[in-house]
Amino acid sequence: MGFNKINNYVEIIRKTEKQFNCKIYIVGGYVRDKVLGLKSIDLDLVVEGDGLAVAKVIHGKLGGKLNIYKKFLTASLKLKNGFVIDIATARTEKYPTPASMPIVFPSNLKSDLFRRDFTINALAFPLSQDSSFPLKWESNLMFRNFKVYEIVLPSVRDDKKSVVIARSRATKQSNLAINNIIDLHGGLEDIKKKQIRVLHSNSFIDDPTRILRAIRYAHRFGFKLEKNTEKWMISAIKRNLLTLVSAPRIRDEFVKALEEQKAKKILEEFKKRGILKIIDNSLNISAISPKQEPVEKRLKKLLKYFTKEQKITFIEKFCLPKKYKQ
Repeated sequence: MGFNKINNYVEIIRKTEKQFNCKIYIVGGYVRDKVLGLKSIDLDLVVEGDGLAVAKVIHGKLGGKLNIYKKFLTASLKLKNGFVIDIATARTEKYPTPASMPIVFPSNLKSDLFRRDFTINALAFPLSQDSSFPLKWESNLMFRNFKVYEIVLPSVRDDKKSVVIARSRATKQSNLAINNIIDLHGGLEDIKKKQIRVLHSNSFIDDPTRILRAIRYAHRFGFKLEKNTEKWMISAIKRNLLTLVSAPRIRDEFVKALEEQKAKKILEEFKKRGILKIIDNSLNISAISPKQEPVEKRLKKLLKYFTKEQKITFIEKFCLPKKYKQ
């Protein structure tokens, strides 16, 4: 995705923000990846206001296919070129029971960032008219080779809004254009330390799929698990909390793991930690190539030694396409 196109999308979103007199922020993975100098194939937005109404207007301006999930106050817009813009009303949430789907309520950015899985995904960039969109993120890496030089710590605290703004020093070498990143939970510092950290002790209880996600991110970025995060994860695994998660949600995380270049190492760690059984301990992990492969090819390799009946059971359990039964 060319950066000029993304910049055009941002300008349209800014005009929509002004039209609704609301606050819109780029959040999560896009901010994280730009800080790390990595490419992103989607854009996550949080709206302090009516996110679904904003999504409909953006859809009207950009076209594509819009899916609205009213229960969760979210929408997903897939453009004709494949680029995805996820739009959500700023939310807070409650989990009635461990591993259940959350009940969400409209809230503000502060609450929305607290509900996220890891600190590195709890970063936000404001799109208000007085903020400069970081035009040079795409070509100038802030954390080249995961080494941090430009972040000024400790961050500047805006007590009035209870946000932490991490400001960068634009040097002749980096020529960075990052003006401010809202970081309430030390995500930038965790990137600097190369660690995955949850925001609170109940994180893996609320959503046990974060166990699978934490391992996936750790291998993708070459990060380690923060001390307490490791402790809370081990506790959640011992309590078998992943068994409470529905098969489709496990499938989604399994497929995302297969999409990773380091899929083999991720699955090996699943097995080492005793959680591969949630998927299937009989998967032929050794057949996975360390090089990038299509998910379909990897899945066929994993199921190579399954009997026809075993394949049918596996495919039906995780609601996978019937072509994998062959």
